[in-house]
Amino acid sequence: YQRRVRREVIPFNIEEFFRLAKLTEKTSEQVKNQDIILLLGETGAGKSTTIHFLAGSKFEQVKKDGLLHIEPVDIKNSFLKKVKTSPYAKSETRYITSVPLNFQEIGIFDQQEETIYLCDTPGFLDTLGPEVDVSNSLGIVKAIQQARSVRPIILLSYLSQGDRMTGLKKSVHNLVKLIPSIKDYLDSFSYFFTKYPKKVRSNINPQLENLLTKLT
Repeated sequence: YQRRVRREVIPFNIEEFFRLAKLTEKTSEQVKNQDIILLLGETGAGKSTTIHFLAGSKFEQVKKDGLLHIEPVDIKNSFLKKVKTSPYAKSETRYITSVPLNFQEIGIFDQQEETIYLCDTPGFLDTLGPEVDVSNSLGIVKAIQQARSVRPIILLSYLSQGDRMTGLKKSVHNLVKLIPSIKDYLDSFSYFFTKYPKKVRSNINPQLENLLTKLT
C-alpha cells in the first residue's frame, strides 16, 4: 500500500530509475569500442522483432488474447532471451540492450570473424514512465559515446506513418526531444519501414522524396 501511495505522490520512480541506469551502464560497457546498430522508434514499430530476424531467429504466427503476433520460436542466439516481443500496446523493452551478432555464425562474410552489436531501445516517450525516458536517453548517449562506430536506424510501422509521413517527422522530433545533441547526426540515419502491405510499398520512396522536398 505504501509503495502504491508513493508512486501516486511521486510520479518519478527514483528506485526504478537507478535500477534501469545500472542495466544501461552494463550495456554501454558491452558495446565499448564495438560497432553497433542502434534501433530506434515508437513502441510497436518492430525493433525487437527486427533484432530477432537479423540474429537468425525463426518465427511463427500465433494468437495472444485474440491478437495476431509474429513470435520468435527458434532462438539461436542466447543473448536474444532478454529481447522480448509482444502484440500489446505496452512496450516490453524498458532499457537499452545489446545483442552480439557474429557474421560467421549466420553465414555472412564466412571468411571473416567479425561481430557487430544490435541495440534494442524502448519506444520514444513510452508510456512506461518518465524514469524509462530519462534512463533511455542517458543509455543511448552513453552507448554512442562508448562505441567505435554507430549506425542509427529509425523504424516506422505502417500504422504509425500518418498522413504524408507525419509519423516519421514525429519520430525524429521525439528523438531530438529526448536527445537534443543527436540532431547533428540525422543525416547518417537509415530508416526501416515495417508492417507495410505489399500494395502500398511502392509508395514509400515517392512519399520520402516529397517529404525531403518539403524540408529542404
